[in-house]
Amino acid sequence: MARQLIEFRTPPAYAGVENYASRHAGTEPGALAWFAVGYAHYLDGQYPAAITALEKAQPYIGELKDYTSFFIGNSYLASNNPEASLTYLRDFGTRFPDSVYSSDATLAYAKALVGTKRWTEAIQVLNRSGNGSAEATYVLGKAYVQGGQPRTGAEVLRKVYYNYPTSSQADLAEADLKKIPEADTLPPPTYSERQHRADGLYKARRWSPAADELKAMLATTPPGQQPQVNIQLANALMKLGDNKQAREALDRIADDGSEGSAEKWYQSAEIARNTGNEAELSTILQHMRATTPHSLWLESALFTAGNMYLLQQNYDKAIDYYKEIHDRFPNSSKASYAHWKCAWLTYRQNRPDEARNYFDQQIEFYPSSSEVPNAIYWRGRMAEDDKDYGLARSYYLKLTDRYRNYYYGVAARKRLASMPDAQPVPVASLQRIPGLNKIEPESLETAPPADDLHYNRSRLLENAGALDLAVRELQGGSSNGPSWEMVQVARMYTDAGEYYRALQALKKAISGYFSMEMTALPQPYWEGLFPRPYWDALRRYSEENGLDPYLVASLIRQESEFNPGAVSRANAYGLMQLLPGTGKSTAKQVGLKNYQTSSLLEPSVNIELGTKYFREMVDHFGGQIEYALAAYNAGSNRVESWKSSGTYRDIEEFVESIPFTETREYVQAIVRNAEVYKRVYKTP
Repeated sequence: MARQLIEFRTPPAYAGVENYASRHAGTEPGALAWFAVGYAHYLDGQYPAAITALEKAQPYIGELKDYTSFFIGNSYLASNNPEASLTYLRDFGTRFPDSVYSSDATLAYAKALVGTKRWTEAIQVLNRSGNGSAEATYVLGKAYVQGGQPRTGAEVLRKVYYNYPTSSQADLAEADLKKIPEADTLPPPTYSERQHRADGLYKARRWSPAADELKAMLATTPPGQQPQVNIQLANALMKLGDNKQAREALDRIADDGSEGSAEKWYQSAEIARNTGNEAELSTILQHMRATTPHSLWLESALFTAGNMYLLQQNYDKAIDYYKEIHDRFPNSSKASYAHWKCAWLTYRQNRPDEARNYFDQQIEFYPSSSEVPNAIYWRGRMAEDDKDYGLARSYYLKLTDRYRNYYYGVAARKRLASMPDAQPVPVASLQRIPGLNKIEPESLETAPPADDLHYNRSRLLENAGALDLAVRELQGGSSNGPSWEMVQVARMYTDAGEYYRALQALKKAISGYFSMEMTALPQPYWEGLFPRPYWDALRRYSEENGLDPYLVASLIRQESEFNPGAVSRANAYGLMQLLPGTGKSTAKQVGLKNYQTSSLLEPSVNIELGTKYFREMVDHFGGQIEYALAAYNAGSNRVESWKSSGTYRDIEEFVESIPFTETREYVQAIVRNAEVYKRVYKTP
């Protein structure tokens, strides 16, 4: 009841929880109910009502007294009664040294001091706190201005504008500075300040204001910094689709063989690729080979060319550029991928001896790379084709051991089950592959300590329906990596029906879980990583459409992580990320009445329509799941084009040949995860 109140905050929900609180007055359960009412009013911006409810909760709230004090103090502050808020926020850190709100309360206390015109005290509190956030710095600047030190205040506000360019306080500071006469007497912003602001906007991909700031910097940019400023400006303009001005920025960079010059030509290569000018791209690469042969910008330009010809299905040209990358830059970050592309495209060009050598080199030269499982599998396939079953078995066993739940680990188990028996033979290169990082057993404890303060507080907050506060409380006492705190966070999210948040928490905590045996992690971890929400509807509609429910669960996991309210940038809705037009046409097919786009946010409707739509794709591609998955991600027309671009012995060859990295990894992940689901829930 409290959770529904805090989530939806409807009049009946308020009435129900208030009634419970009144009937349990003077008890901790009653206090928790009043806390839920107060927090809900706080979220609604109804601060007087929040204060009334929270003050009723405070005498009996026990270990959550820091929460009532913080929210009452903040509510008084938001109600323009800073004097009253001081009572609750003063000495907060001393009274509640273990509170996760210590820093927030200090900032709120400083705001209250400003509100009561105790500017000197506010300045002292903020300077003593060491809180360098945008908000704290902005409040400090305002305290100086209002406390009779406008020039110092203007200096601080200017720091907000330049040091925190993407914050809301930067915009406020800009407006305030225009109202402070003393701001006009400050020295001009330094080049370093302007650079910091431009870099922040650029990294946040706010291309238009970043370009404006970079243009303004050009007049004062030191000569040695001009190439980098023009590079950033050109890239921002390219992102805005203004190739003409981007070229003008690049033309201002000297062609002197420096790294700045190399980056200039790389950006020019990107423009040539984007505009389809192959001749210009070839000329640029030739120039870079002559002037900057050792620059990694040449590698990036070669990579651009290789990818362009890969998408054009001009595989021999793509091989040439990828080969040049790993020949020139064998230890670079792109070398392993480029080498793998040479190996795979050579294999697809039916040059087996050369491909066999490439696969061996991939394992030998790049044993820690993400492409190694691919190379091991296809080297095993070539050994199997040669009827060297002992060698093939060695490769497949390595995959099932080291890459247990990877796509190629799953594929290797299938090959082992179908090939003739043979004695594995030693393969020296396989010994170079590093082992797994071991997780310490004590970190895998799933039961919380009974006397843990943060856990006990989180349980109280959870009982009060304040899930966001309960999670914050646990995270305040936890570290990164697997821990009982992460298990409890996942449990709370799961109990609240927020399965996607539970999944995200565990994925962040446990890296490398795809390599692990089921016995390496306790079952709660696996069930959190591979959840089964909405299972009745999922199984029903999957079976009605002749689909494996675990495959559908895996698809949903990849598409939305089980967030029924997900809406993508492409305007796809819900669990299975259906476009409104697709939902409408499919709803008509199944006879769903009163359909509207918002219906796609209802889990059962989304699953019903999504499984029907996916079944149509499976049927369109002759029952082949991988084709249907690729089409679900990239569109049927592209899949038809990829299918017609060559012949494939089996579906694994097609999947590895998908030129879009996102689509290839999407298909592999869903196929792999469906198998992991079955292992987690012990389903044949």
